[in-house]
Amino acid sequence: MDYTGMSNLSKVWVYQSDREIKLRESHSIQRQLIDFCDNWKTHGQQLHSSFKIDNWFVCILVDESHTQISGCSIDESIHLIKDIGKKYNINFFNRTHIAFIDNGITQVLPLSKFKAIMHDKIIIYDNTISTKQELETSWKIAVSESWLQSKMF
Repeated sequence: MDYTGMSNLSKVWVYQSDREIKLRESHSIQRQLIDFCDNWKTHGQQLHSSFKIDNWFVCILVDESHTQISGCSIDESIHLIKDIGKKYNINFFNRTHIAFIDNGITQVLPLSKFKAIMHDKIIIYDNTISTKQELETSWKIAVSESWLQSKMF
């Protein structure tokens, strides 16, 4: 299913890479994700799913109003992301890196280095979001509105 046709209540998983995904890689990853989503099932039922690739991120979505996703199916998507990471030498599972926007450009730094430049107005990507609606409205937020506010100074 096309990303735009997904319900705003669709569940989303955000996988942040440790480097920007190159255009040629993005095209190949897109083909893999199309094939995966077209064939992704849970207990024999087709999942209504889609994805979004956004420079440093791969987001996978499932509309559970049609079919509830199972743990095994979630594991399949994690396995796919790990395979993509191996193929392109990208780490999608380093949770100690913070993605942020500086002068309109996305950058990623380890939390320890990010703390040195962090201020309450800096915009970060909040990968703890859980729905498509949050992806579109509150994925990019000021540090002061995020879980990182407790890490300031």
